[in-house]
Amino acid sequence: MSQYRHPQRQLGASLRALGYHVEALELPDNTAPEVKACLAFLEAQVRDLAQGVLILHSLASRAFFLLVQQRRTQGELYTPLVDTAVLLAPANGRYLADWVPAVADFFSQDLWLPSLSGAARRLLIAAADDDPYWEEAETDLAAFRQQPGVEVLLLPGQGHLNQAEVSGDLPEVRAWILAGQAY
Repeated sequence: MSQYRHPQRQLGASLRALGYHVEALELPDNTAPEVKACLAFLEAQVRDLAQGVLILHSLASRAFFLLVQQRRTQGELYTPLVDTAVLLAPANGRYLADWVPAVADFFSQDLWLPSLSGAARRLLIAAADDDPYWEEAETDLAAFRQQPGVEVLLLPGQGHLNQAEVSGDLPEVRAWILAGQAY
C-alpha cells in the first residue's frame, strides 16, 4: 500500500457511490512486483469488467500495456478487454528500470507505444506534464492520440498522480468517465 492517499482510490469510491462497477486496482506485492504474477492478477480482474470501469495507476498501467500486447501477439484481442479503461500516469519512462531494479521485468520488452486501439470500448490515458516516471510523456501521448479509440488527458503540474493533496479525486478524469457512461 502506498504512503499516499491515491486519487484513484477516491475516484473509484465516488464512482461506486454513483452505482458504477469499478476496479481501481493496485498490483499485488507492490514493493517487489513480479511481472508474470501481475499479469495473471490483471487478467483475472478484467474478466468481470465487460460493463465496468478499470482504473490503473503507474506500473499497473504498464501491465495493461503488456497484457494488451500479449493478447495481440496471441491473436486473442477480438473484443475489448473491458468497457472503460483509465490508465493513470503509466510508468513508461525509458530509464525507470535503471532507477528501480525491482521493476526491470516490466520494461524488458521494447514496448513503449503499444497499439491500444480496441483494448477497451473507451480508453483514457491521463498523465501530468511533469511526471518524473515518464520523461517522454508529451511525445508519447501525442502518438497515443493518433490511435483510434484512445483519448489522452494531459494534466498540468500533478506529478505522478499519486497525491490527493495535488490531484484531488481527479475531477477531469471523473468528468470524462461520466460523459461517456449511461449505466
